[in-house]
Amino acid sequence: KTDAGTKEPLNEVVYTLKRTDVPKDAEGNDLSDYLLKDSVEVKTGHNYQTIKLTDKSGKQTEESGQQISEKWTIQETGRNMEGKISITGLNWGTYVLTEKTELSGYKLEKDSDGNATNTHTYIIDANQLSVSHEETNAKNSVVLNKTSITDTALELNNKPLAGAEFEIHEGNNCGGEHTGCTKVNFYTSATDKNSQTNKVTTDSDGNVVIYGLPTDTSSDTAKKTYHLVEEKAPKGYILQTTPATLTIDRQGIVEIRKKSGNAEGTSVVSMQDEPIRIYVKKLGESGTDGLTGATFTLKDTCPKDESGK
Repeated sequence: KTDAGTKEPLNEVVYTLKRTDVPKDAEGNDLSDYLLKDSVEVKTGHNYQTIKLTDKSGKQTEESGQQISEKWTIQETGRNMEGKISITGLNWGTYVLTEKTELSGYKLEKDSDGNATNTHTYIIDANQLSVSHEETNAKNSVVLNKTSITDTALELNNKPLAGAEFEIHEGNNCGGEHTGCTKVNFYTSATDKNSQTNKVTTDSDGNVVIYGLPTDTSSDTAKKTYHLVEEKAPKGYILQTTPATLTIDRQGIVEIRKKSGNAEGTSVVSMQDEPIRIYVKKLGESGTDGLTGATFTLKDTCPKDESGK
C-alpha cells in the first residue's frame, strides 16, 4: 500500500482477514473450526505466519478444551516497514481482505461504478499458491480560489488575486481571533513528501491546492470541521475577516459551508476580497457645498529600504 503521489509506503493501515469458504470433513460435513473462521486484524508494514493452536500437551484444542482438528490462527513475526502485509502458511481456500479504517488525510478509493475498492478476495489452491496485489491511496484535496469582487467602475471582474496568505484551523467552536481552534499542518503538493506546512500563499491564478487534511476515521458519519483563515490580504485589498468553513468526512468528501447554504461534493473554496478604496470629498468654506474641478495627486509616503522597496 503506497501513497499515490509520493509513492511512499503507507504503514499501520488496519485490515481484517477472513476465510469465507467452509472446509468439509471426509463425510462432507462442515468443519466448525478452521483457519480464520473469525476475522483477524492485520496491518500494513507487518509480517505474519499461520500457526496451529495447541494445549500444553501438544494436542490441538479449542478454548473449551475439547479436542478438535485444524484449529489455526496467525501471529505476527516482524515488521517490514514497506507498506506490505505478508502472510505465509495459509491453507488452501478463499480469503477476503478488507480495509477496516481508512487512512486519515486520504480519500477512500472507488472504482468507475462508485464502489469502494478496499475489499479484495483471494483464492489459494493447487493452481495458485501465492497471491499479491498493489494498492495506492491519494490524499484528499481542497482547492482555494481567491479573486476580487466584481465592480464595473473599477474594472474588476473576479480578478485572480495572488499573494493572499492563509492558515487552516480545525474545530467546531472557534471564538474571537479563532481561539478554541487548532492550527493544522497539511501538504501543498501531492507528490512532494516534504511539502508539509501550516501556511499557504495563492499563486498568480489566485489558487492554492491543499492536500492531506486529517480526517476522523472513528465512524462512518464522523467529520472534521476546518476554517480557512486569511492572515494577509493581497496587495491593495482588504483583509477577509470571515473564514471559509468546510467539513471533510472519513472518505475525503468535502462540504463547503456558505451563508446561502452548503455546497456538497465540491472541493473548490471560492473567496473574494474587496479592494482598498479612498474616498475624497472637496467642500467649500460653508462645509456643505461640494466643489468640482479639484485635482489631487496620490503619493506613497511609506519609508523605503535601500533597494527602494
